[in-house]
Amino acid sequence: MSALKTGGKAPDFTLPSFDGRDIKLSDFKGKYVLIDFWATWCKPCIAEIPFLKQAKEQFGSKGFEVVSVCIDRMESKPRWTKLIEEHQTKWPQLFDGMGETAEMYDIKAFPTLILLNPEGEIVISSVDQNAEFRREGMLQKLTQIIK
Repeated sequence: MSALKTGGKAPDFTLPSFDGRDIKLSDFKGKYVLIDFWATWCKPCIAEIPFLKQAKEQFGSKGFEVVSVCIDRMESKPRWTKLIEEHQTKWPQLFDGMGETAEMYDIKAFPTLILLNPEGEIVISSVDQNAEFRREGMLQKLTQIIK
């Protein structure tokens, strides 16, 4: 899938957000965007949240945004809501209850992180780098990429 290849253009998508608005990936054009595909049942996904918070705090003022996409089924939406409130995430939280966006991106493992440049091209992903673009490794790469 081109969406997971470095240099490939990330496909646009529209998903409902935590606050009920429809959000498009293209709304963030001109920023570095870290797409976080996750699930409420995925313990490594939950463990990633403090690192996403740190990334948002450290790079948010430098044209950077985190966009989390939860791939849970519709019946798990209350659990999604509870986790967002519990962790007080301060970035767009989107719900892919039908799995269409995860399928479009050919997501097979969770969490999967994909960094886009301001033009919407894939800079790096946890798929390309295995686990090296997660947690501390993700923060180190962002420090190198976002000046």
